[in-house]
Amino acid sequence: MWTRIKAFLKKYRSLLISFAIFGTVTTIILYVIKRMKAKSEEESEEESEPTQTPTNPKYQTDAILMQALIKYLEAYGFDAKLSKMIVAQSRHETGNYSSSLFVNYNNPWGMMQPLKRETTSQGATPSGFASYANLDDACKDYVLYLKALGYESTYPDVRAFVSELKKKGYFTDNLTTYMSSVYSIYNNLKISL
Repeated sequence: MWTRIKAFLKKYRSLLISFAIFGTVTTIILYVIKRMKAKSEEESEEESEPTQTPTNPKYQTDAILMQALIKYLEAYGFDAKLSKMIVAQSRHETGNYSSSLFVNYNNPWGMMQPLKRETTSQGATPSGFASYANLDDACKDYVLYLKALGYESTYPDVRAFVSELKKKGYFTDNLTTYMSSVYSIYNNLKISL
């Protein structure tokens, strides 16, 4: 029986390889089409989403989250103005708290898993980012990061804070692009201090 199977495989080897390649390519194409369709649907949903107002449940959820972040940061010694800047940074880093890193790993700042400094992270995600049990641990770790790298507890404005982040290697994005985004979010935050 094995002889027959070997003979069959030998005789139809190139045909079987062709089918395997065709199947793999087809699977990849279908996956790409599915991802493009999902992305298109997400974009159309975002376009049709109503303007956020205090009665919009998403705004309420974001407002509660941002207030919690500010409360945690202030408890660790950061002034209200810097806490608001840090929240603006977290909104930028997470795409308004929708990134999988935030949703699945409680990581609101895109923090990488630290190699040397003290941390509250539970360990690295498959892509090397820090993973936290909860928002409080994420805030504690962000504070540990800021203190380990010698950040101040207050900054005069967003420009100074974001420039310091860039100088200390927090992000690799273009400084102007990153600053513009964080500045815009900071100026549009609908939370009271």
